[in-house]
Amino acid sequence: MSRIILSLDAENADLKARVAFLEQQLFGPKSKKMTAIDPTQATLDLGDLSDIPEAANDDVAPVAEGPKQERRSPSRNIGRLPRHLPRYEELIEPESKICPCCSFELHCVGTDVSEALDIVPAVVRVKQTIRPRYACRACESVIVQAPASARVMDESNVAPMRLAFCLAHARRKFVDVVKLTSSSEAGR
Repeated sequence: MSRIILSLDAENADLKARVAFLEQQLFGPKSKKMTAIDPTQATLDLGDLSDIPEAANDDVAPVAEGPKQERRSPSRNIGRLPRHLPRYEELIEPESKICPCCSFELHCVGTDVSEALDIVPAVVRVKQTIRPRYACRACESVIVQAPASARVMDESNVAPMRLAFCLAHARRKFVDVVKLTSSSEAGR
């Protein structure tokens, strides 16, 4: 009778281990990086580590304790493109630099710079559109600026050539897939 109880206890322990393993696989972490450590695995014997001196941390800079900076709320990033990309400028001047009120010459009081991601085949660059603002020194009330060029898509920083490049590339991919599909169907 005791042999039967011992065999049933062993079988029960084995079944509990299997259920625990399957629950871990089913309900545990899904990432492959977060694999569970199997306690039945052999541990690595590194010997007695108590006589090894600790390494000095001379290269670690002390952390300055001071007031923490408040995090700003994330803002939209339209027009800010990576600084490492080459840039070229396109200057758009107003049609006339003469004040419509008093006919004096207007002087530049500032510029508006907008950026768009442009592409020349095998060259990616940023197109800067500069629109100077002109004001009259006599009136001080008139400010003239050339209108901004129309964007391909509202609220985007994509230049027309970049969009054309993407569309042409997508079309080439589509044509290649259609050719492969039709040739594979013809071989059947």
